[in-house]
Amino acid sequence: FYGPVNTAVNNSVAAGVVWAVAAGNDNVDACNSSPASAASALTAGSSTNSDARSSFSNFGTCVDLFAPGSGITSSVPSGGYASYSGTSMASPHVAGAAALYLSANPTASATEVNSWVVNNATTGLVTSAGTGSPNRLLYTLGIGTVATHALTVTKVGSGTVSSNPAGVSCGTSCTTSYAENTSVTLTATPSTGHNFSGWSGACTNTSGTCTVTMDAAKSVTATFAQPPAASMHLGAMTGTKKTSKSSWSASTTVTMHSATHAALSSVLVTVSFSGATSGTASCTTNSRGSCTVTRSGLSNNASSITFTVTGATRSGYSYNAAENDRPNSVTINR
Repeated sequence: FYGPVNTAVNNSVAAGVVWAVAAGNDNVDACNSSPASAASALTAGSSTNSDARSSFSNFGTCVDLFAPGSGITSSVPSGGYASYSGTSMASPHVAGAAALYLSANPTASATEVNSWVVNNATTGLVTSAGTGSPNRLLYTLGIGTVATHALTVTKVGSGTVSSNPAGVSCGTSCTTSYAENTSVTLTATPSTGHNFSGWSGACTNTSGTCTVTMDAAKSVTATFAQPPAASMHLGAMTGTKKTSKSSWSASTTVTMHSATHAALSSVLVTVSFSGATSGTASCTTNSRGSCTVTRSGLSNNASSITFTVTGATRSGYSYNAAENDRPNSVTINR
């Protein structure tokens, strides 16, 4: 007899419906009635204003908790109010608590609602609860408070990560709090060449987005594949001199090229020199890809100076000396 009714209740809970049902008013084991014995329902026994089990209330392991059910004032169809007692007065209190929780947590599942109502109940207050009954009394304070959880994103590499709904943009890392059950979508830029990781079974991909429900603190690392640096090389290197009676000066002009032999600006070129004087200097290429290093005040007793390009740096590029169009050194004689 109980099977079809209980099955219908259990199936509807699985589909997202919260059921608050009366335990029954026969002072017997609630497991002998339906839908009180439905495993997925919130089965309510009745308590008095002194927190004792009402003498008529069913009891036992199928009861989930107790709620006020003795001498409850209720409206009546003909207008006005009347006082009633029964587990049918207790179950509406439980349904109201479930509704309050859902209003604060609208995406919560029926199972999550049931667990919160039961686990938030006050224990140890119900006297004469009955054999097998849980000693839990409905408690609603704090239902409107939505739990929050922290999402921490650590970025590795040159990309960026933003999160919605908060729209937080992460530099090296960011930590943001989200309400429980919020659906958070992380978006990576660029959309390919990265991997989300950090918590079990979610969002390991390279598709550009990752969505997770905030039901616990989350920590995620977005690792971006580093794009290969473009190649650059020495396109030309020339030398000039100026002489006077007391000294002389020497200069070298360096031109940097991309792999396609286009002039590259903003390249920091490092040049060493030896002979008439020794040391290092640097210059930054202009829009024509060129820059000049000059050493002046050289002694007329010195016969020559040699300039050598030892390195070149620019963001997104790597210096490949094997591709140089010209030798990387030049010697200038007085």
